[in-house]
This record gives sequence, C-alpha cells and structure tokens, in this order.
Amino acid sequence: LFDSLSSKYEGKFFGFKRAINDSEFEWCILNEIFRHEVCKGIDLRLAVRVLKKHKILCTRKQDKSSVPFKIPHLGFARFYVISSLVMDC
Repeated sequence: LFDSLSSKYEGKFFGFKRAINDSEFEWCILNEIFRHEVCKGIDLRLAVRVLKKHKILCTRKQDKSSVPFKIPHLGFARFYVISSLVMDC
C-alpha cells in the first residue's frame, strides 16, 4: 500500500502504527491519505460502512468515522484507525 503512494505525498507524514498490547496494534492513517490513496477509486462511504461492519475501522464516537490525535509539530489531525485484525482476513 504505502509503496504505491503518489509522488504528491513523497517524504510526507501519512500516519503511524500504534501498539494496543503485545499482540495487537492499529494503523492510524491521515484522513487525506485514507480518502485519496487507500480508497482511491472506491466510494468512501461504502468503504467506511463495510470496515465498520467488520470491526476493522476503529471509531471512538458513533457518528464519527475518524479519530483526532495530537501529533508533535503538526497539532491536532483526524485519522482513520485500522485494526490489526485486518491481517486475519
């Protein structure tokens, strides 16, 4: 996935991997990257609905699909949070 990011994002911050416990983690992907690269060519709302249904997209609030995080030197930004359970599919 990240090897195929368009040159528009080359050398830029696009997200991070966060440990939950010893065996689980989450990928936190910036909204813009998720919308324009991960879901490129796919209906975003449909993708989010399917990921939520299968408990792959982690949300903190029922009405929000992305989660805010404070990032050093960037401030607050919204991220789509993908569970490591996606690797079990």
